[in-house]
Amino acid sequence: GILGVGGGFMLMPVMVYLIGMPTVLAVGTSLMCLLIASPFGVLLYAANGWVLYRAAAVMIVGALVGSPIGVRASHKVHGHGLRLLYAITIITGGFSVLLMELGERFPGTPCNMLSRALLLSAVGGMALLVLILMGLADWRGRGPDDGPDAHRP
Repeated sequence: GILGVGGGFMLMPVMVYLIGMPTVLAVGTSLMCLLIASPFGVLLYAANGWVLYRAAAVMIVGALVGSPIGVRASHKVHGHGLRLLYAITIITGGFSVLLMELGERFPGTPCNMLSRALLLSAVGGMALLVLILMGLADWRGRGPDDGPDAHRP
C-alpha cells in the first residue's frame, strides 16, 4: 500500500541492505514492483479526479528521456556511488519538504523560495554528477559488468 503514496523510495534500501541484493538488480526489481502496482493507483486517483494530465505528460516525457540514461548509469557507476547519490537525493528532498512546510507555517520567510531553489539545484546537480561519473567510467574503459555490484544470481 505504501507504494501508492510514493513509498517506492523505500524499496531499494530494503532490497540492498536487508536482502543483500546488488544495487543494479534492486533498481530493476523496484521498477518492476512499481510497474505492477502503479496501474491500480493510477485508476483510483484518476477516477477521483486527482490527476493533472499535463503535468503527468511532462513527467512521462522526462522519464522516457531519462530512463535510458539511468539504466546506463546503473551499469557504469559503482553501486556504492549510486547509493550515496540516492541517499543525498532523498535527504535533500526531505529537507526541501521541511522548508516548504516551515514556509507555510511562517509566511513571509524565505523558506518556500529556499525549498524550490534547493530542490532544483539538487536535481540539476545530481543529474550533472551522474553524467560526469558516467563519462569518467567510459574514459576509464569500465564495462557494464565490471563493477563491484556486477550481476549475481
